[in-house]
Amino acid sequence: MVYFIKYKNQYKIGALIFLLTRYLDTLDGILARRGKMESSLGEKLDHYGDILQYFILLYILINKRHNKNMYYWIISIILFIISIVSMSCQQKWINLSKRKEKNETIKDIQLLCPNQLYNNPILFKYFGYGFVTLTVSLFIYNLNKFSKL
Repeated sequence: MVYFIKYKNQYKIGALIFLLTRYLDTLDGILARRGKMESSLGEKLDHYGDILQYFILLYILINKRHNKNMYYWIISIILFIISIVSMSCQQKWINLSKRKEKNETIKDIQLLCPNQLYNNPILFKYFGYGFVTLTVSLFIYNLNKFSKL
């Protein structure tokens, strides 16, 4: 993803790779739980890896200094914040619910979720992590259009 977005300016391939990595990350978690192969270290690495991927993506987007479009900057930062908050709310929901995959070892991630969002299940249901991932992928996919505006 980094190579295609930063060095080759092939945003469509970068977006598809980003979407594929998010899908495989989700599938990995599902398979680990079904196979009873989950561990607290794996859970930590998974979530911190997700956050690191978004930080790297934001870094790449900010370093595209050739883009002078203000919408590009605003959308990049807003999507980053929404992504981190969405991950945080998802983790808070898992830890505070009665689900069996509760994991208290990464409790600090849930601190980024404001109670107003967490207590609004309709908003969280329709604008959850899957929606955010799709939105970020579409933004990356259309990055070349921002330099033309």
